[in-house]
Amino acid sequence: MAGRRRKQGKREPNGRVQRNWRPDLGTPEAAFHKQVAVGSADPVLSATAVGVLHARLPGLVSRAMMDAGLAYAWLRYASFGRPFPKTSRYAECIHDHLTSEYSALPLTTDEDVRRRYIAADKVLLGVARKCRDETYNVCVEDRLPGWFQRRRGLVVRKSDFANEWALTTGLEVLKEHFGIED
Repeated sequence: MAGRRRKQGKREPNGRVQRNWRPDLGTPEAAFHKQVAVGSADPVLSATAVGVLHARLPGLVSRAMMDAGLAYAWLRYASFGRPFPKTSRYAECIHDHLTSEYSALPLTTDEDVRRRYIAADKVLLGVARKCRDETYNVCVEDRLPGWFQRRRGLVVRKSDFANEWALTTGLEVLKEHFGIED
């Protein structure tokens, strides 16, 4: 017998061994950091950046604004796919939450989903490009804004106020666009 022995296990159609993919549940340290991110609020909110903003700054980002941001993210994911692998774990949860709580998202075809996303994007662009960019970065790309992290420190930039305004205005506009009430 020449060469290496063949690995045991189920095979893909191309002959390679199938891998058993399991979701990464994280480490105890990661769970602790997620809990610290939201403080005493519901730990489920730590799954998204807009959830962390809602948990830490409920006066600035309301529940309805958070839901509008999640709806925008879900429409983007359903239309064009997820920008990063980590977003795939909560995208389905977002859809389940939104369709159970708000009947404003009756979507039957992929074209409906894409059309709704493009309409929401145009509404944001109609306000200001900065609103669209900040909302996209927080909701779709799941990044906490720099002004949120600098808010705890002593150094605050002039642009932080404009960026904070852009995000809150963008989420408010999306809330009205999707018909989500407080």
